[in-house]
Amino acid sequence: LASVDLTLSSEKSEIHVFMETSLSRLTGTDRELPQVIRIKDLLKRGIGVHHGGLLPIIKEMVELLFSRGLVKLLFATETFAMGVNMPTRTVIFNSIVKHDGNQRRNLLPGEYIQMSGRAGRRGLDSVGTVIVACWNDLPESGQIQTMILGRVTKLESQFRLTYNMILNLLRVVDLKVEDMIKRSFSEADSQRTRPEFLGLLKTSEKKMQAIEPIECIFGTPDIDNFYKHAKTVETAYAQVNSKILQSPKAYDYITGGRVVLVNTKPNSAPAESSKQNNSNCLATVIRTGADSVTLLVIYTEMSVPNPFLPVLVYTRSSTTNLPDYEIKQVEYDDITAISKIKLTKLVQSQIEKKDKDHISQMVQQLQRLAERIFAEGSGWWQEELYHPLHDFKLNDLDFADSYRSYENALRKAKDSKCSDCPKLSMNFAIEEQRANIRKDVENLRLKVSDESLYLMPEFAIRSDILLRLNYIDNTKTVLLKGRVARELTTMREELIGTEMIFENVLTDLEPAEIVSILSCLVFQESNEDVKMDLTPALVAAKKKVTSLADHLALLQIECGLNLNLDDYRHQLKFKLMQVVLEWARGMPFAQICELTDVLEGSIVRCITRLDETCKEVRNAARIIGDTSLFIKMEEASKLIKRDIVFAS
Repeated sequence: LASVDLTLSSEKSEIHVFMETSLSRLTGTDRELPQVIRIKDLLKRGIGVHHGGLLPIIKEMVELLFSRGLVKLLFATETFAMGVNMPTRTVIFNSIVKHDGNQRRNLLPGEYIQMSGRAGRRGLDSVGTVIVACWNDLPESGQIQTMILGRVTKLESQFRLTYNMILNLLRVVDLKVEDMIKRSFSEADSQRTRPEFLGLLKTSEKKMQAIEPIECIFGTPDIDNFYKHAKTVETAYAQVNSKILQSPKAYDYITGGRVVLVNTKPNSAPAESSKQNNSNCLATVIRTGADSVTLLVIYTEMSVPNPFLPVLVYTRSSTTNLPDYEIKQVEYDDITAISKIKLTKLVQSQIEKKDKDHISQMVQQLQRLAERIFAEGSGWWQEELYHPLHDFKLNDLDFADSYRSYENALRKAKDSKCSDCPKLSMNFAIEEQRANIRKDVENLRLKVSDESLYLMPEFAIRSDILLRLNYIDNTKTVLLKGRVARELTTMREELIGTEMIFENVLTDLEPAEIVSILSCLVFQESNEDVKMDLTPALVAAKKKVTSLADHLALLQIECGLNLNLDDYRHQLKFKLMQVVLEWARGMPFAQICELTDVLEGSIVRCITRLDETCKEVRNAARIIGDTSLFIKMEEASKLIKRDIVFAS
């Protein structure tokens, strides 16, 4: 572009006058900075550059000249296209690939729309032109189609809890942290559905009140305790049964023709009905697989009893349109008991071919067996089942513990007076209905309470960390260290900054050295190790800050915060320590730029932010009554507040 000139002589004159006026506030050496000279030459020819590494005064000059139409060609990053209404008629994409900080990837649809949308202003320009430059290879049509017509990236909340936010909100009486979380975009969906949940809660509570109390023929009702013990028996037996079904003996027993007890429901039952609506059915094994087993299942109006679960009462949710049988595939865990009985003359191939006569014979054998079970009772049926303890020969300690828990729960249930009650089936059904509604009420209460907020667990963990560090007390009253941390808003990690103050890291340093060490909490770019010429005091301070960061990271991890020690360490960015030190000592900006490869604009941003940090640390010194640190921070602020860094 050295030979490209896009401006007329009159425009050159206007650009020259504007630039000289804008740069007049700079000192002589600052006006001779390489970046200033390069940009001046480009702007005179109608060419501009705009990115985060430019000096703020240069960026502002480029923006103003572009808005006046004096910059004809602008090389910019995507941030320039964010909500800026500039007189742009054509947008050219140099590439559709970008580096997002982690990897190189194609532009997302939202990014493409945002940038290409700058071409032509609504209501002012009739046409806007977008050009995608293909310097080497043409991109694939699918990539272009996805970029232009793809679904825009879903909007996600970037709301994050910080210690500073928590400490500031704890000071406010009328606004709690929970209220702030509720107002965040991350909770928008849950807050939108909250009225619906409140309505369901009222309905469930009315259903609970409508259930008639159980009248016990033995005196005081004990059905609630019996129900709890029965469910404990069910859970314990499920653990025992799961271990049995994984044993080699079980695989030997579960073969073609074997009669088993399976907990299932007809395929015609509603898909959304849970396993609570299942009931025990007789079935015979047709084929076994690695993870599932194919069964011929028969359905009876009454659930077939499981002698090992005598305290459970199964009731079908519906007996209408109940099929006689089904051939279905189930998981091994659905088998609740294995019998010693095998059906005679079962031919697997004939059943798989759906031979009606053969299937009818097998169904009839199962039905006769079911009739005998109902007629002779659980005593006979239990003798025909393999016993969990005696027949599978499991020596596993976990199995022994599970079986002991099962026996203890079963004994407690049998000891209840309800186990001999003639109304047990009816009362059990009522108690199960009450328990299900009670569970719904508890879930709904949780959903409408503050405990259901997505960030509440993190808030609890961070509060615990603040308590352990003596930033707050048990009543969540903010203590002295918490008041100091509240002041440090520009630091990336306010805990490290606060501990630096209370551990006297800054006390023995000179003002120039203080801003140098504070830069590690303000600078936001790369953190690669570079050779720096630091004072012995700064070298010691750097080691102490690193040690403080490690201690704080380990404490937060111990309290349960999702934190990576290395990532937390890398938040300390020491790369600009020497640059800031020399700037505070009075070195010209042109010379400090030679000390680092960091762009001029990034250096200015860091030092500008450090001025705010100095004021915050000064206020913290006033809170704790440290006069010496207060004076040093005022001096540090004066040292860095000069020349091109604060020219705008």
